[in-house]
Amino acid sequence: DRESPPAPGSVCMLGSSNISMWTTLAEDFPGINVLNRGVGGCRLADLADFAPRLVAVARPRVIVVSAGANDVAAGNSTDVIRDDFLRLVARLRQDLPDVKIVFLAIAPSIKRWEQLEQQQAANAAIRAAVEAGGPGLAYVDVSSALLGPDGTPAPECFLDDLLHPSTIGNARRAEMLRPALLKMLEE
Repeated sequence: DRESPPAPGSVCMLGSSNISMWTTLAEDFPGINVLNRGVGGCRLADLADFAPRLVAVARPRVIVVSAGANDVAAGNSTDVIRDDFLRLVARLRQDLPDVKIVFLAIAPSIKRWEQLEQQQAANAAIRAAVEAGGPGLAYVDVSSALLGPDGTPAPECFLDDLLHPSTIGNARRAEMLRPALLKMLEE
């Protein structure tokens, strides 16, 4: 059985395993047609290479990009990570010139807590590029959804692998992301 194509105007969640493993998108984003196009293990460069094929049939109005943690873990520099994101944006806009693109900031995890400084540097570089990139680009940081009162990753927000968000973590991320998506869909 082939999956029928989603209705145009959807929100496409594009990213690494933190998206592919998000199985509660329909519950977390009620009333929004959300499509999961996560690919475990991918980096921003990978997405730039094959994302147009992942989203072409969906013709989404908004694409949420949630990747970059694997880039940091691989030791990519901040400049390379930012440039790969910008290449991804350019590739997506070749086929979808009016699509709105949201970068969901690289979020900390228990397993990769020691990479926090590099993650924050990559986030800052991408945020600056988004702010300079003109209309239709947005940067949303929902990292605090996964942190406890002490500012460290909250165990209940992660699966047993200590890396990927749990149902609780995803619900908290969605609560913070939902207003930005609704605003973009209304524009």
